[in-house]
Parts: sequence; C-alpha cells; structure tokens
Amino acid sequence: MRLSQALAHLAFAPFAIAYPTFSAPAAAAIQKAGTAFTVTWADNGDAPSIADLSTYTLDVCAGSSSGTDLEVVSSVSSATTLGSTLFDYG
Repeated sequence: MRLSQALAHLAFAPFAIAYPTFSAPAAAAIQKAGTAFTVTWADNGDAPSIADLSTYTLDVCAGSSSGTDLEVVSSVSSATTLGSTLFDYG
C-alpha cells in the first residue's frame, strides 16, 4: 500500500471520543416542569477517560427526541468535576 493510500485511509478512520453514557433519565424521557430529577452517567470506555477530563457542561434541553428543535432550558453547571456523579435538578 502506498503512503498516500494509507494516509487517505487514516483520514477517513473514525476518531474515538470519550463521552458519558447517560443512564438516567432515559432517552426521550419526559420530566414535569418544576420537579426534581436525577441525572446519572458513566464513562463510555473510549479514550480519554472521564477521569482525564476536568470540566463539563450539562444542558437541560426541551424539544423532540430527534434533536432538530432542541432548546437549552438551563445549564446545570459549567465548571464541575466530571465523573459518575448525581445531580438533582428541580
């Protein structure tokens, strides 16, 4: 394989990006306005690990589950240590 072909394949290779896997609330869950709910997540196993990240932003959104009309209702935090943490929002 030529170097140029190898570079072309490398350019189209998917990149592994760490992101949290949310376990609660479930996807497309409906939460009643003004009531508390808990958000839980875990590391998805890709590098970098959650332990290697220092901050996150978690936005509470309203809209459809397709994501085409999501609107940020509130940012829960913009400078909290990321981990398998529970947050009550309400």
